[in-house]
Amino acid sequence: MRNACAGDNVGGVNALQQCARRLTEDKLLSPPHTARLTEALGDLLVETAYANIDPDSREAISVSLVRAECVKLALALDRFGVGGPVTVMWIATAETDPLPEVRFALPIKRPFASCYLQ
Repeated sequence: MRNACAGDNVGGVNALQQCARRLTEDKLLSPPHTARLTEALGDLLVETAYANIDPDSREAISVSLVRAECVKLALALDRFGVGGPVTVMWIATAETDPLPEVRFALPIKRPFASCYLQ
């Protein structure tokens, strides 16, 4: 997956992530498919960690876009009822991500609200 996220391929990776998110939101995926998506999100949590990215690489330019879409997919899986530790980690990580595009992938959280609002 790391190679798929590198530099020139980010558009393709984001398109695949958006497609997966849309299928999840529309409840068109079976449990084996959502399990594979969750597994892929777990891999991407490690592969897109800023500590693992060479700051002088092309990957450094696009990693935040991939991470932002991972957050959106994690939220969709969570809403679909198939979230778990990996989706929780993505959501928690996004809240404190140093880059705004990743933080802004989260919906607005209102004070005293028990969940995220869209």
